[in-house]
Amino acid sequence: SVVQQGLILRDRIFTVSVQLPDKPGELSRVSGVVARESGNVINFINTHTDHVGSNARFLECKQLLEVVRGCSDEGVILCGDFNASPEKPEIQYLLSDDSLGLHDVTKDIPNTFHGWAEKHYGKIDYIFSNVPCNESYAVEDIPINGVFISDHNPVVACLDY
Repeated sequence: SVVQQGLILRDRIFTVSVQLPDKPGELSRVSGVVARESGNVINFINTHTDHVGSNARFLECKQLLEVVRGCSDEGVILCGDFNASPEKPEIQYLLSDDSLGLHDVTKDIPNTFHGWAEKHYGKIDYIFSNVPCNESYAVEDIPINGVFISDHNPVVACLDY
């Protein structure tokens, strides 16, 4: 089968047509090779760490940082619900290796968790990246007829890559 995969390269979109065997995951592998050859790769890693135990979260963050180390010569976005406030050891650990260039692009966002209520319980959602950030913000989750979309406010970052 012939499959088309769009690639974004510095504000231009390219379409690549490739002959693929009919195997699950093959398109992902081929598009990854094409992207790496063109030098335009951003590795996107999303997570939801444990909500109960800080030890479990710390171990999860250690594993995540190993994944980041494996692709740190390329663009990296690590994001998600980390269930930990900025001063917690697991969050500090993610920022501890200066050689990775990973930083919290949402550092100026004070509240991301509201717990299904019109309250602010602090920040537990993050976007970490080694790509420069132009701006970041949280989108307020406004209830409609008393119903919230989530117990979190979505966080958004505009990265310059």
